[in-house]
Amino acid sequence: MNIRLIVSLSSVAILMGAATSFGLTRDLEWVLWVVIALFSAFLIAKRAGQRPMVNGFVVGLLCGILSTATESLLFDSYIANNPTAAERLAKISAGMDPRTFILVSGTIIGLAAGLLFGILALLASRLEKGSSGRTPAKD
Repeated sequence: MNIRLIVSLSSVAILMGAATSFGLTRDLEWVLWVVIALFSAFLIAKRAGQRPMVNGFVVGLLCGILSTATESLLFDSYIANNPTAAERLAKISAGMDPRTFILVSGTIIGLAAGLLFGILALLASRLEKGSSGRTPAKD
């Protein structure tokens, strides 16, 4: 695994978590995450070398965890700037601290994001290696 690349790519999740907490992403959050996933897949294909699927999975997992951890740390701002999320949290997390719920759901989101990032990184790696005439690495 390329630890430096993984840390660099997943650190953007802290910025996304903060931007979401301060209400800066609103309806564009999913678009930003798609751009982040595609950009990450491209860089992993270019720089990770071996095991693009594993590198992509770890980046996606960390993105899910770091983003929601940031939202949990900035919980008051998150709730104040995201009324729809506040309503959903009030309904869903009955009996559970909403911050804890956000952290637990972040791990689940991270697993799903990890699969997506991993698959995208593997596809990008195969496209990259196919276009340069090299044999694709096996994961």
